[in-house]
Order: sequence, then C-alpha cells, then structure tokens
Amino acid sequence: MAAEEQSFDFIVVGSGAGGGVLASRLARNNQGLKVLLIDVGSDPRANKHYQVPAFHALATEDPELRWDYFVEHFSNPSLAHMDEKYTPGKGVFYPRASAIGGCTAHHAMITVYPDPSDWDDIAEMTGDQS
Repeated sequence: MAAEEQSFDFIVVGSGAGGGVLASRLARNNQGLKVLLIDVGSDPRANKHYQVPAFHALATEDPELRWDYFVEHFSNPSLAHMDEKYTPGKGVFYPRASAIGGCTAHHAMITVYPDPSDWDDIAEMTGDQS
C-alpha cells in the first residue's frame, strides 16, 4: 500500500521515555490499533557515550548525540543573564538528545529525583514561590 494511503489510529512523535512507552502500550493493547512512531534521531548504539554507562555524563556534550537549542525560561531578562548557560542573543543553552530514544540516551535511562532544597533554592533565586 502506498504511504499516502496508509492510515493510523495514533501517531506518536518521539521515541524517548514518554513516546516510546506510549507507542508500545498502544500497539500492544490487543485492540488492533495501528500505531506509527516517528523519531528524527539517529541510532546511538555505535556511540561510546551511549554504549558505556560511565560515559553518559559526556553524552550531552557529544555533537553526534545532541541538538543545540536555546530557550527563554524567564520573562525577566535579568534573571536569564544569571543562568550560567545563558548566551547573549540566543537564550539559555538547552541541549536535547538527537538519538532514537530521546533524552534517555543522554541520561542513561536514569531519573534523579531532586531534593526539596533544590526547588527552594530556585524559588529563592527567582522570587517565585509557586
């Protein structure tokens, strides 16, 4: 069947920790749903920063595993200037994984739960108690 004639019940964009799991669960639900998972990233398995768990800390710095995005986190520019990753004219450096599996390729599939003091420090720095 030609690609333009195919239809899907769900199209999931991104195969990271969220998208990959969602697409898998939708496809395995035994209801005959057609699921398409789209990811623009490359296959990271040949990269040593992906293969060797001790090297995952370097994954965000590896040009083969990252896209360099810049974001505006703050409506107040003076707060943005306080961020060590701020680049004038661009914003705050926010690298994202450019590999199949999304940011799990950057984080060795580990989520570190922040200590409550981390949130308190952010609230104090920004003056935002929310």
